[in-house]
Amino acid sequence: MTTIAQTSVQIPALNGTWEGQLVRGRENMTLAFTFTLEQGLYAAAITSAALGIFGMPAESVAVNGNNINIKIKKLDVEFYGTLRLSADGSVIERIDGDYYQSSEMVPVVLNPVANPSF
Repeated sequence: MTTIAQTSVQIPALNGTWEGQLVRGRENMTLAFTFTLEQGLYAAAITSAALGIFGMPAESVAVNGNNINIKIKKLDVEFYGTLRLSADGSVIERIDGDYYQSSEMVPVVLNPVANPSF
């Protein structure tokens, strides 16, 4: 895993699983990223039962302010997202992003889930 320098801007915790619906053509599938914080840096793993992916680690996770970038070269996947905070800035309510795979871009909204669907 490659580590990317992450800014020291205080954002609420990103730890946990974030799920959203990925719509590609006529297919509607659940996509999830699970984030952990290891030695001050975020790591992520992607899961999508429909794509046959279960906990594949990202090569890099970069957090810069409210922006996040995840790269998974083995799948030719990049995710660019914006953390959407509550009015008081204490909670990440959702992540609005774009999922890129093999030159195809699909918008996706990720929401925190207590119990992942996978």
